[in-house]
Amino acid sequence: MERAIEAKTATVHTSLANLTRYCKAAEQRCQTLEKRLDGMDEIWNARMEQIVEFALAKQTAAATPQGQQRSGDQDDAMGDSPSETNIGHAPSPYFA
Repeated sequence: MERAIEAKTATVHTSLANLTRYCKAAEQRCQTLEKRLDGMDEIWNARMEQIVEFALAKQTAAATPQGQQRSGDQDDAMGDSPSETNIGHAPSPYFA
């Protein structure tokens, strides 16, 4: 009877050790994901700021009568270049 209790106790201790190890590994994965999410959050916020600034600049340009525009093409100053077509998209390293 005593050996059976010792065997069960050993099994419980082994299971507890395994669960503890699994929990620690899961916690590390969660921390890694939280850090990545924080980084993506910062990028998202910066992109949203750019989009809002761009939209406000476009709205201001559209509201300015043609005769009152400064010399030069104002649209160039507001980012209407082909390279800005991906504004609002997260950088590819986060989706690789």
